[in-house]
Amino acid sequence: MHKCLQCFFQYAILATVILTVFLKYILHAIDLQSENPWENKAVFMLYVELITGLSAISYYICTIHRTSKYLGKFFQMLRRQSS
Repeated sequence: MHKCLQCFFQYAILATVILTVFLKYILHAIDLQSENPWENKAVFMLYVELITGLSAISYYICTIHRTSKYLGKFFQMLRRQSS
């Protein structure tokens, strides 16, 4: 069960990176289609980076939490055996 969740979080982080690249591509494509330079493009790029970065951080925090929870039990078992 633990490895399944670990893989899920890794794939979720990769999906977040793919989503970031895709959204940046869409924003650049919109900018190229317009005849005038798009003034608010930098603001939208910032929001895309902010939202995807926060979601990636939340995935990392969940991964670290799950891993430390699993390894905490392992280290307790090692400590008991060495005593």
